[in-house]
Amino acid sequence: LSFFESENSGFKVAEYDLEQRGPGEVYGFAQSGMKNLKLSTLQDHELIKLARDMARDMDFGKHPSLKDRVEEWESSVHLE
Repeated sequence: LSFFESENSGFKVAEYDLEQRGPGEVYGFAQSGMKNLKLSTLQDHELIKLARDMARDMDFGKHPSLKDRVEEWESSVHLE
């Protein structure tokens, strides 16, 4: 609790919370526990930005089965 008393940056509090509890499920119900990401961490901001940009630029015309899977996933996930 001493960390929370001395910190007023919501971003730093969120990072501290992530370190302490773990990320849980990124798109699920568990709010603590081990993550299911295997190759990196949620603190790797540059990698996350790169992945986001690459996903936005993806040409699904060359990968119709991938397009189907992404659409199926998007319809099953509720992002807030």
